[in-house]
Amino acid sequence: MLKEKISPNEIWISELLQSFFLGFVPVIILEYTQTNFDVVELLTTLNPGDNIVIYFFCLLIFQIVVWLVVVNIYQLKPNENILKAVNKLHNFSHKLGFAIHGIYRVLAGAIPAALIMLLLQNGLTQGWERITILSFVLALSCFWICLGLEKVSIHTAPKYS
Repeated sequence: MLKEKISPNEIWISELLQSFFLGFVPVIILEYTQTNFDVVELLTTLNPGDNIVIYFFCLLIFQIVVWLVVVNIYQLKPNENILKAVNKLHNFSHKLGFAIHGIYRVLAGAIPAALIMLLLQNGLTQGWERITILSFVLALSCFWICLGLEKVSIHTAPKYS
């Protein structure tokens, strides 16, 4: 069964909503439900570390390699048992390969929420412009990465059941 086409507007809206609900809303909930909440500490704990990001990136590369193999195998039209095994591997690798997407969705939503909280708590202190611009660029970069990962996810998704 082939999957239906998704419009670019649907991708934008979907990624924006997912970033909002996975990153922005939890930060707001923590702000209003926890005493002594430190938004800067929260942002540092959201960073999974370079080794984990590299590992998740390797899983993404693995998914793309599996997808390339699957595309070539389907062109060869092997027997049904091989197709079933390849389909299972493709489904599994697709689920694993986009784990990194979740990290960027959380960051794309959490950074603007944290920025708003910091500005509300501290006001317009010295250097606020630089921090605001850098945070905004980082959040936008995370969002653009989300859009790119979603497009790759759609393109490399299993198309046969």
